[in-house]
Amino acid sequence: MATKKAGKKRKVNKAEEIRTLFRERGLDTAPKDIIAALAKRRIEVSPAQVSNVKTAMKEGKGQSGRGRRGRPAANGMNFDALLDAKRLVDATGSADAAKRAIDVLTQLR
Repeated sequence: MATKKAGKKRKVNKAEEIRTLFRERGLDTAPKDIIAALAKRRIEVSPAQVSNVKTAMKEGKGQSGRGRRGRPAANGMNFDALLDAKRLVDATGSADAAKRAIDVLTQLR
């Protein structure tokens, strides 16, 4: 990896600049308006890049922070269900006691 020479300006993070403008102006702002505002700052971006950032902001991509939760485990259960089962076993003291509690719950339904 090359090192930066002293006195060189730092590169602009275009995606962050786009996100900043969308935060200031709202997500209903047209991409062409964002492109025009960035052009005034001498930052060139494509309409596709602006649209991609806008879509990512709407969907909240990369901000879940939940890792693998919600995905099915090998046996078809998801991670959250397995954590709940572990909490039940911990609360009842053993897996057998948890099974008995589930049996009683099933009978009550």
